[in-house]
Amino acid sequence: MIKPDPIKINKGQYLTDVLPEIPTNTILNKTLTGLGATYGELKSGRHSIIIEPNVPVIVGKMKDKKHENILGVYEGIYAEDVLNYLEKNVGKHKFKILTTPESLRKVKDAFLEFGMNIYKECFLLFDECQKIVQDVFYRQDIALPIDDFF
Repeated sequence: MIKPDPIKINKGQYLTDVLPEIPTNTILNKTLTGLGATYGELKSGRHSIIIEPNVPVIVGKMKDKKHENILGVYEGIYAEDVLNYLEKNVGKHKFKILTTPESLRKVKDAFLEFGMNIYKECFLLFDECQKIVQDVFYRQDIALPIDDFF
């Protein structure tokens, strides 16, 4: 049995105030939204792939002026686009990629062609993972990234 390690966040604080970086192999069970987990990962000093449940969330983060140099991957964005992003940013910025679960394959293919091991070099954050349970009956491919976690 996994024993939870609770972290207290006071009013007015964000997750990064008490947890500067989300540890690997962690299930972060937040009871409140808007605490800055995704924001913290977008600002972290590591390569990050963040799986978002739907396109509007990705587009919203890409339009937000707080975030720079992120790539959104969803229907209509291809592995070639991801590869171009990687080539353009290598050595300049940490890679920050937001993708839908169904488009993760394109990200993986681009990293493979780029010659970078996605599993050793990137942190994978599955944001709003409760959506898998809610949406899997009409969106079967939403569960595809689970194999990459386990």
